Amino acid sequence: MAQYERHMSQYDGPDLKRQDPFLLPGEKWIIAQFHDESCFHTNEFKQSAWSDQTVLQKKSRGRLIHVSDFINEEDGHLVQCNSEGDIVRDAQVVIHPGAAGDPYWDMKQLLAQVEVAISIFDASHPDCQALFIFNQSSAHASLGPDALCAFDMNKANGGKQRIQKDTVIPGNAPNPAVQGQVQKMTTGTGVAKGLQQVLEERSFNTSGIRTKCVPYWGYAKYCYRKIFKMTFADAKAAAQSCLDACPLDTIWHFINRAWHFMSAYRMGLTGKATEWAVKKQKSHRRVSQRAMLSIETLMN
Repeated sequence: MAQYERHMSQYDGPDLKRQDPFLLPGEKWIIAQFHDESCFHTNEFKQSAWSDQTVLQKKSRGRLIHVSDFINEEDGHLVQCNSEGDIVRDAQVVIHPGAAGDPYWDMKQLLAQVEVAISIFDASHPDCQALFIFNQSSAHASLGPDALCAFDMNKANGGKQRIQKDTVIPGNAPNPAVQGQVQKMTTGTGVAKGLQQVLEERSFNTSGIRTKCVPYWGYAKYCYRKIFKMTFADAKAAAQSCLDACPLDTIWHFINRAWHFMSAYRMGLTGKATEWAVKKQKSHRRVSQRAMLSIETLMN
C-alpha cells in the first residue's frame, strides 16, 4: 500500500489539512475506494434507555436491509454529480433479501456493482486512477476450489475448512529468515492449517489479534439504532438517512485510522503494540518515528 499512498491526497493534523500528492510526469492521482457491506434489521434499536423512556420492542430482528457501498476521501460515497452538484448516479446498492424479497447478496451482484462503480469513477474523476480495496466478505467467495482465502479458515488446524494451495511467505513478514519461503497450507498429516499456525509460521504474534468493523458502518448502525421503527418502510427510510448522515470529515478520520494501522503493520508491529501506536498517533497519516521509539523504550 505504501507505493500507492504517495499518489494520494492526505488529510493530516487535527484540522485535517489537505495535502495533495506531488506527481511526476505520467503519474496519476490515486483515489482509494473502500468497499464494504452492512446489514440493518427492521427492529434494531438501542438496548439502553432511561426508566421513563423505555420502548416495548419486538422479539424478532425483523426484515433485513443489506447495503453495499464504496467509501472514499473525495466524495464520501462514490457518486457522480451534475454541474449543479446534484447526484445523478450512485454506486451504492441497497437490497432487501429474504423469503419474499430480493435474492441474498452474492458475487454476481457485486461484479455488476463494480462495473457501475468504475463507470461512475471514470465520469467523476477522469484524470485519476481508482484503487479498489475489498475486505473478505462472504460475497467475495467466488474463488477456485483451493484458492487462498482467510475467510474460509478456522483459527485452529483441521475441522470444517477446505484445504488451500501452498503459498509463499511475503517479503513483509516480521522475520527476514522466513521471507520468500514456501509455506505449506497443510500439516504433516494432511490436515488443513488454521489461521493461528499460518500467522505464527510467518513470525506474527497472534495474541490479542482480533477483527474490527469498519468505523463508517459502525457510525451508521449507531445512528440507526437510535431510531425506533414501527414498519419496514420506516426501517428503509431510517437506514438511508443514517447512511447519508456521516460527515465527510468524519470519514477522513476513519480512513486515516485505517492508514495508521497499515503503517504500523508495515513497521512490524502486531497485537497490542499496533493498537497502542495507532492510539498514540493523532496527526500524520503514518505512525511516527517518535511513537516507534516510545514502543522500543517500553519494551526495553
